Amino acid sequence: MTAPWIAQRCDEVVSSLPIERLPSAIIIDALPGWGASYFVTMWLQRIMDDPSCKPRETPYSDILWVQPKEQDRDTTSSKRRLKLSDFTLTVDQIRDAIQFMERTRQASSRRIAVLEAVETMSIAASHALLKSLEEPLDGGHWLLVTTAIDQLLPTIRSRCTVVPLRQAPHSVVHKWLIEQGVPINELEHLMYEHGDAPYKILESQDLERKPLRKLLLEVWKTRSLDLSVVEPLLQQEFDDLLIRWMRITERLYQNRRSPRASKFWDELIATRRAYHDASSINKQLHLERLLILWSRIR
Repeated sequence: MTAPWIAQRCDEVVSSLPIERLPSAIIIDALPGWGASYFVTMWLQRIMDDPSCKPRETPYSDILWVQPKEQDRDTTSSKRRLKLSDFTLTVDQIRDAIQFMERTRQASSRRIAVLEAVETMSIAASHALLKSLEEPLDGGHWLLVTTAIDQLLPTIRSRCTVVPLRQAPHSVVHKWLIEQGVPINELEHLMYEHGDAPYKILESQDLERKPLRKLLLEVWKTRSLDLSVVEPLLQQEFDDLLIRWMRITERLYQNRRSPRASKFWDELIATRRAYHDASSINKQLHLERLLILWSRIR
């Protein structure tokens, strides 16, 4: 499922950062839904000269892949949906990774620790990592994967080589998604809704998730609002849902110049702000209110 632009970017990086001169710390600066984990996996396969190397899926000698842990929170509500801040790279995980890096290498001349979603590190974890970056080990390499590089400590960023992973042209993504079996009659709408992010589109297809645009059109078609439509929305990542809704609202405003669409946009912005500012919010209540307001735009 590795996309051609990822393979191309991997070739570029291998050329610009030869394996024998690999920096001790590298930040993979990616966009959400553009396949950062696929890129890192392909790069590791090139570094290790082993196409079977898939450390995110299977333990691999001399490579440690660390993913954020879900934090202990109230799970009494069946309506609970995890948000990104529910996941954190903990100080214990970073310390374990440091110990891994300090061990004797087994099958290769280098040791690599991959920290996924590194922007989720706790303060203590960030300081522990920073101390390790200040004292690089010979043959040790940190790969820090993030979709929010601005949230990293400046002192961490300054000690890393940044490798950007950006989006591919619309036409290239369109062709590749057709090859992956995404229905062509839905593709343009899906690409607009997801900001062209191909792996987000594939995820929605794998989960057999109804496109948000279709669901919102159904809300318009019904004379009375059926709030049962909230249930499938609660199963989706809340911030990503609001961003997709904003794109749809933007297109609605561009096509109709509706003042109500403009006001609804403001409601979406306010909801996103509340989501990010509060430790927890009643997502069901917010979604019900937004759907009621949406039904009145028409």
